Amino acid sequence: MECGVSDLGCQLLQFVLHETEFATGVLAKWVGENGYAGQLSKFLSEHGEKLIALAGVTFGIYRWWAYRESRLHRKLEAYLRENDRRLRDGQAYVLDAIRRPGPGHKFKMPLFAELPLQSVLRERNWDRTAVATNVFDSADWQISKAMDKIDRRIEIAEATISSLRQQMSTAHVIRGAIASAQEGAKSDNATTRALTSFRTALQIPGQQENLVLRELEAHQLFKLGRWQNALESYKELEVRAGTQNDYRSQRMLKAKAMAYQAMAMQMQASELLPDATRSFNGCMNAFNKIKANAPYPTTLTIRHNFAPFYDWELLEQANYHFLSSFLAHNLGFVAVCQTQLDEALDAYQTIIDAPLSALPRSARKRLKQKAQEGLDRVNAASQEPRVFQTDFLP
Repeated sequence: MECGVSDLGCQLLQFVLHETEFATGVLAKWVGENGYAGQLSKFLSEHGEKLIALAGVTFGIYRWWAYRESRLHRKLEAYLRENDRRLRDGQAYVLDAIRRPGPGHKFKMPLFAELPLQSVLRERNWDRTAVATNVFDSADWQISKAMDKIDRRIEIAEATISSLRQQMSTAHVIRGAIASAQEGAKSDNATTRALTSFRTALQIPGQQENLVLRELEAHQLFKLGRWQNALESYKELEVRAGTQNDYRSQRMLKAKAMAYQAMAMQMQASELLPDATRSFNGCMNAFNKIKANAPYPTTLTIRHNFAPFYDWELLEQANYHFLSSFLAHNLGFVAVCQTQLDEALDAYQTIIDAPLSALPRSARKRLKQKAQEGLDRVNAASQEPRVFQTDFLP
């Protein structure tokens, strides 16, 4: 085995194999001097486990060296390159044979030809009627088998490509999430980078119907203050919610999209003041998207059919109640505003007081932190003058 200077794995394997060979020679000499049967039995009883362990380690190191990912990628690249060359050559030979057929024409085997098919294709007695039918039938059958095998390989290759595209999409999503979550992420620069990453992920084949990516894209448009674009994206998300396989998932996503639309509409009905704060005007269209006890589907009426909620879904429910109270306050609906604040308060407090949860410890800690932030917002909005913090918006 030849190893490069920098190939430490290969050198380690060579050392282990050399030491194993030395140990085998010593064992053979010892057995020859001391008798085979009894001494071998004694030796194996004392050192058998060590030899088995050494063999296992040696085999494991060899497999790692021979099949490690970097080597497999190079082998696959060389294999595909050689296959492409042979396929191009094979197609040229077939085209030449069709243009100039004849028993004496030199014919090279195609890449996918099996041994029985090769025997048939080498047949030169094509002018004999008695055997011509058998030759063609056999060739057709063998080619059909070869085509079936190629189809299976194509399916595997397509599945591999689909997996790689999914990985690439995930990489762009992670890059966008990092840009969105980093320090100073509220700046237009960071938000734009996040938006670009999410849109790039959406352009990858097979990701156009990824609703999570479309939701992330809409959130970034919202953060950039492009309210109309965000509103259109949230409306599209509502329409595409019907593609979900599960009915509950369909309705819950529709309710979420409607709440986001209400947020975008309310922002459109606001004015940026010189001190960088916003003055919010009443927006009935926004309130109608989310309000409770409506005779038509809204965020809260749709979700009411799937109650009770726990953990993160309960946090979402609390946020929607708070948003509803915020919209009612801007419209001057004092009673509705207070009712929705009370609903939000109960939901946030339930999360904080919950003794047990199926969530991991870290997720449970984040959930309670978010609930505490929501509780602080409710307390600020419950005092006079009412102050509604809008940092819960996407």
